[in-house]
Amino acid sequence: MKVDTELAKPALFTSKYPKVSLENIFVLHAIGWKNLVALLIMVLHAGIFSSAHAQDKPGMMTPVFEKADSAQNAVSRFQCGTDIRFRHESIENPYLIDADPPGHIYHFERLRIREWNTLSPCSELEFNVRFTWEGKHYWMPVSKAEWDKSEIVFDNLSGKFRFGALAAVTVGRQDIVFGDGWLVFDGTPLDGPRTSYFDAVRATIDINNTGSTLDLIYIDQTSNSNSRLAPVFSKHIAVMEQDERGAIINFSCRLNRHTRMEPYFIFKHDKAVLSKGDNGDVYTIGSRFDHTTGNNLTFHAEGAYQFGSRLNTALFPTQSGSLSAFGVNSRFTYAFKDPMNSEAWLGYMVLSGNDAQSPRNQQFDPLWGRWAQYSELFPNDLDRPGDRNNLKRFNFGFQFEPLTGMVVQSNYQVLFAYANRFSGVIGFSDESKFKGHLFTSFIRYRYNRIWSGLILGEYFIPGGFYKTPSVSSALHTRNDPAAFLRLQIVCTFENMLTGVQK
Repeated sequence: MKVDTELAKPALFTSKYPKVSLENIFVLHAIGWKNLVALLIMVLHAGIFSSAHAQDKPGMMTPVFEKADSAQNAVSRFQCGTDIRFRHESIENPYLIDADPPGHIYHFERLRIREWNTLSPCSELEFNVRFTWEGKHYWMPVSKAEWDKSEIVFDNLSGKFRFGALAAVTVGRQDIVFGDGWLVFDGTPLDGPRTSYFDAVRATIDINNTGSTLDLIYIDQTSNSNSRLAPVFSKHIAVMEQDERGAIINFSCRLNRHTRMEPYFIFKHDKAVLSKGDNGDVYTIGSRFDHTTGNNLTFHAEGAYQFGSRLNTALFPTQSGSLSAFGVNSRFTYAFKDPMNSEAWLGYMVLSGNDAQSPRNQQFDPLWGRWAQYSELFPNDLDRPGDRNNLKRFNFGFQFEPLTGMVVQSNYQVLFAYANRFSGVIGFSDESKFKGHLFTSFIRYRYNRIWSGLILGEYFIPGGFYKTPSVSSALHTRNDPAAFLRLQIVCTFENMLTGVQK
């Protein structure tokens, strides 16, 4: 499941039980009868959870389970849940281009429904399956079809095998996250926030109960979502630009009570499928480092060096395949330890990139970290979703919790290009590396364990890196501000059959 930086939490509801919204009815009206049947199964499943939750007493069983211990034990081995996420998003000037396609103004809704089940026949075995559907309705731009009915995806289908308390192996489609998701989080970047799964085998070993763990992972991703576990009502959506095979070795150890280190090695083999796909073998060596002073100050840093080969004639037409790149992501955080849990931080990130005349490829590969880590809006120079690189980012942020369950956060970011690879290209400066100012803020609120919501806003002021041509063209908005707004409501039912919240 995706870990959104804008996790949801709403204040607009007075009832603790779910209600049907007009927006959801409007979206479902045009889904089509076959999709509707499948969705109804998922929604009815949610209705069962809602009835079970009517007691609203965690840990309390229904009378039928109280009468039969064997039935209770059977249900305790089975956990299930559903979440329904509704978003309205408005975007202006996202590509700094006044043309359609790609679109200068966006207004659309997206509705995602997920249903998951976990069966644990014994303490050593666990089986998981999760289904996901996300449909969209576009008001603008006109180049987009009004309704995108999408498909039902097997978002998770895995088995977990435990070998005592010290080792576990997970086989199949699963979620994988390391650290804050800088390099390993999203295995399906082309479908946006709908899914983030990996087809993988993962072994986790606890080293002698010392708090140290070793993860060994093999990944085999395909661009074509139909190649395995074909979606229901498939739309043949590509989930990445290339087929990918990889391996991860990650060792997490605590150096002392205040310091943790996670060195890692990552290998990724790419075989291009789409026009902007990569070919080559990328080797990444890096480490995460977290330290707290024991008082108010914490420090996080992650650095990685990449070598090997990376060919992409669409994105790097003048560079050779030989790769030498690096990235650093760091942050100092100060916790005020006041009643509102206020925090402030300073961050710095650098991702290497290519100069226009550089013969060698220095473009940092974000691997499986192509998601909205710090911005939904910030223009993508290479036109590959989430493919952040060639960047220096300075960040100042602050957050506090004015109410129980509510988080308010604001960030100011100054952005520079690492190198000016677009020198001589219309719409870009020949000299300036200053990309601009980025402001992001959100309010998230969890009303109760079922309802949550979010308001997220972003505003980008382009710098000298972007240049408006002297002649009239679609690029006349290169130096105009860009804006993003998201309104989100999430309804979640989880483990209601046992009365226990996960």
